[in-house]
Amino acid sequence: MFTKKRLWVILTSIFAVLTAVFIVGTSLAINLGQLAINKILGTSNSITVNDPDAEPTTFFASDYSEDFDGEDLFEEDKKMIEEAEGEGAVLLWNKNGALPMKGNEKVSFLGRWSTDLTETGTGSGYSITRDMKSARERSVDLKEAFKSRGFEVNDALWNFYSSGAGYTEKRDPKDLCMGNVVWYMNETEWSVYEKNSSVIDSFKNYSDAAIVVLSRTGGENSDLHESSEVSYENGGYLGLTNEEKVLLQKAVEYKNNGTFKRVILMLNTVNTLNMRDIAPYVDGIDSCIWIGQPGSSGTNAIADIFKGAITPSGRITDTYVYDNLSAPATENDGLNSACDVNKYRGDISGLTSQAQNGESQTKYIVYSEGIYIGYRYYETRYADSVLGQGKATSTAGARNSKNGWNYDEEVAFPFGYGVSYTTFDYSGFKVEKNGDNYEVSVTVKNSGNCDGKEVVHVYMQKPYTAYDKQKGLEKPAIELAGYAKTQLLKKGASETVKITVKGEDFKTFDNTYNNYEGRYILEAGDYYLTVGTDAHVALNNVLKNQGKEVGDQKVMSGDAKQVKFTGENVYKVTLKQDNEKYLNSTYTGAKITNKLSYGDINLYENRGENSTTYLSRSDWEGTYPERVVLTMNSKMKADLGYEFDFENTEYFMPTYGEFKSGSTDGTPNVKEGDLVAYQFIGAPLFPEDAPNQNEYYKDTNRTYAEWAELWDQLLNQMTWEEQAALCTNGYHQMEAAKSISLPSSKQENGPVGITYCAQFATPDVVAKIRDFVFVGYPCAPILAASFNDEMVERVGRHMSEDMLYTGYNGIYGPGVNLHRSPYGGRAFEYPSEDPYLAGKIMAAECRGIEYKGALAYPKHFALNDMETSRMHCGVWSNEQASREIYLRAFEIVFTEGEASATMNSFTRVGTRWCGASKELMTDILRGEWGFDGIILTDWDEGKVMNKLDAILAGTNTFDGNGSLGSYTKWRDNETVAAALRKSSRYLIWNIINTNVMNGTTENTKVYKVTPWWKKALYAIDITFGVLTLACAGMTVASFVISSKNKKPAAAAE
Repeated sequence: MFTKKRLWVILTSIFAVLTAVFIVGTSLAINLGQLAINKILGTSNSITVNDPDAEPTTFFASDYSEDFDGEDLFEEDKKMIEEAEGEGAVLLWNKNGALPMKGNEKVSFLGRWSTDLTETGTGSGYSITRDMKSARERSVDLKEAFKSRGFEVNDALWNFYSSGAGYTEKRDPKDLCMGNVVWYMNETEWSVYEKNSSVIDSFKNYSDAAIVVLSRTGGENSDLHESSEVSYENGGYLGLTNEEKVLLQKAVEYKNNGTFKRVILMLNTVNTLNMRDIAPYVDGIDSCIWIGQPGSSGTNAIADIFKGAITPSGRITDTYVYDNLSAPATENDGLNSACDVNKYRGDISGLTSQAQNGESQTKYIVYSEGIYIGYRYYETRYADSVLGQGKATSTAGARNSKNGWNYDEEVAFPFGYGVSYTTFDYSGFKVEKNGDNYEVSVTVKNSGNCDGKEVVHVYMQKPYTAYDKQKGLEKPAIELAGYAKTQLLKKGASETVKITVKGEDFKTFDNTYNNYEGRYILEAGDYYLTVGTDAHVALNNVLKNQGKEVGDQKVMSGDAKQVKFTGENVYKVTLKQDNEKYLNSTYTGAKITNKLSYGDINLYENRGENSTTYLSRSDWEGTYPERVVLTMNSKMKADLGYEFDFENTEYFMPTYGEFKSGSTDGTPNVKEGDLVAYQFIGAPLFPEDAPNQNEYYKDTNRTYAEWAELWDQLLNQMTWEEQAALCTNGYHQMEAAKSISLPSSKQENGPVGITYCAQFATPDVVAKIRDFVFVGYPCAPILAASFNDEMVERVGRHMSEDMLYTGYNGIYGPGVNLHRSPYGGRAFEYPSEDPYLAGKIMAAECRGIEYKGALAYPKHFALNDMETSRMHCGVWSNEQASREIYLRAFEIVFTEGEASATMNSFTRVGTRWCGASKELMTDILRGEWGFDGIILTDWDEGKVMNKLDAILAGTNTFDGNGSLGSYTKWRDNETVAAALRKSSRYLIWNIINTNVMNGTTENTKVYKVTPWWKKALYAIDITFGVLTLACAGMTVASFVISSKNKKPAAAAE
């Protein structure tokens, strides 16, 4: 029988469980997820209150007028996007003047993805063109772009793909960060065309051009090896499917039977396709243009190129090869079904795992190719083929060659290649020494029939010496040393281009020096500087100058630029041995030695029997990489740990919560002598380190010693909890600090512009963004392909204006890692296979991003050149390769781009997580390069990314919600307290020099508040608690009443 007593017992139990669940949930939400929730809901833990009687200061003002709205800004951004795409798109071949057209032609777009181009990549860098006012997407597709330029587009064919029988689903993660994706293309089968004969019939009415579009995507957390349609051995996701091959075949057939006048191939991809799959159709394809990922409106620029309003001037930033597996890096490249050896053998029990991304402590990659990625491999092996050395023509590594390794059979288009609608002549090549540097000048004349721009490359060749061969040092046969782009040259016009090659760039890192102490050396020998239209032309210029016999340049399309290798335009520099000149950093004076030996499996002290052979041009056959199998041992396992013991090197605890005003509520009073962060705008960061403490700092009317005292006073006002929060919770927001009136600041993802992510925001949530239109700028490889630093800096400035308008204070980008392998999932965020180009282009973008007071976060520092299983994957690389290739791009970004922040990586150097590497975060980044910005982690991934290890190594804060109690265990430890104090100073100093300080004064106050969602959770907790108590009371009462009712009944008996 169901009684009231039982009902109250059940209700009490239910409400007690709900109370417990919500209390635990509330605790987790507040301690571990509050910043993510704030980001989603547009809330904050603090408010900034300005003094109404004080005149606010505007540190960063927009270059646009005050009445400029979101639509106006969108129109300006579109112009920039189109200019960037127009400068970066690369014409790979153009036979018989197939392009440009007049602009009134009738064209047919062939290929399912012509109607759904890949505008940007996936993951955290994904962006859509989102109009917040109208809640609609406003990207410009090919049809809209071409029609706007006067072309007529085959609507029947377009509708067939977009909504008709030719429509297919596509694996497109878009804004999701999906791991271990098996990609597929899903091109429409030709049988579907045949069943819809009206579509084929429409060809004859839109026959001026068949524009075939091949498209690929890619992004965070998954590389591109796996495809359900093409085996990895045949190219995987970068190979063409049978449907795509048939599409090319049919386009050519319809041209040959007179239906189409021309066939033009459009490559909508940042990863280089297997050109072997395109080669069989190349004779019938009149033109091929690489468009990368064009962003929101870059399609307009593509239409302008087709029309001739823009003359293409981009140059490819990667080597295009017939078979992507010919890259030696692919022998040890990420996680895929063909490469499962990248998992330690032996006892791996007890190591942590990640459900999404594989076993985080058990995976590794060995960079056995050393410095030989991209053209550094292909051109160097070609040079050795010409020189007849190093067994360069052996079959090792040959994938497409018929009889031993052959450059022309392996390489389709060399690094830096691209053609134009016009032609250019070079003359007056000259090199002048200017101090340690060399000034290269050459006059470029437009000798063709239309206006255009030309990219001028300067390449260097270093001597490959007997010492190098003995010690295992490597030298590429050619490397990019400088570049410039001309202005738009009218027909017959000329421009003299001047390019500086730094003397420091002649150095080589010798990691073997003095029993592996390591240092940079300047080797004796002949060095060569030359100009060339691409890497292969430059190398052949040098070889010809050296008296070697070289053949004509050949490319896949058979219509290479008419280049004569005369040996001219080459300058020889003979240098003497100098082992001291670059012993110390030219930026800071710090001594440079091996810092990363623990990341070289041949030098790592606990390697046991593990080792690898690095690829060497001294013996291409004997050193060509093979799969490297590493075996775990007990010492390696211990080194893979975290939260290591540390020496307590500090002897005094800092002061906390000390105010001159005697403030008891933690609010500073400037009038009574307290300090606020505002007063440190323009102050020196570490004045106590200045050699002359009595010298005045710039025009501040304060000495270094005085500034040092003020910093101590400011930091003494802060609580331990405030400093710990600043150094823990940095997920898209930096914590406010009430004690020093430091406002909270906002950051967002954005390698291609501020990211609009559907899962993180909706129009009603981001009301503060008002009428803004989110845009995606062209991908990093397109920017790099422009070889135009000035233009790329303006792209960054547009991003900076976007952030100023929307209230963001920083952007997680640009990407600076390299295209080590063609299969890198995040290639759209990273510029190139070449570190010099990547560094220079991204340095320009960083300068632009910081123009209006936003923090640029170049990422991912460092050795994060893969995506699949990137979470704490151990990267093993020798230090010469690390410094000259993978760190080189970052070095340029931080020293020339002057970025004020960086995001480090999930990866490990050997067994040590990058963020916990003092050698990377402090010794190299700060000590050698002089970086004084913020070091933020990538997303905070659990215990392995240990906060203690990170803060002691030099990482400042975490891109995660963290936990406010992360450092509580060391609350009274002097060394940890000192590290938190130092990190807090870095954070404060960089934040106050951003646009977040616009509108503030020294009287601005910052108060902690409880956002509505926390109040709601508290209210729910209290409500369920009250209900639980009420039900419990009713339960007790029901038992009492029941008991009383039983007594009279018993008495009556």
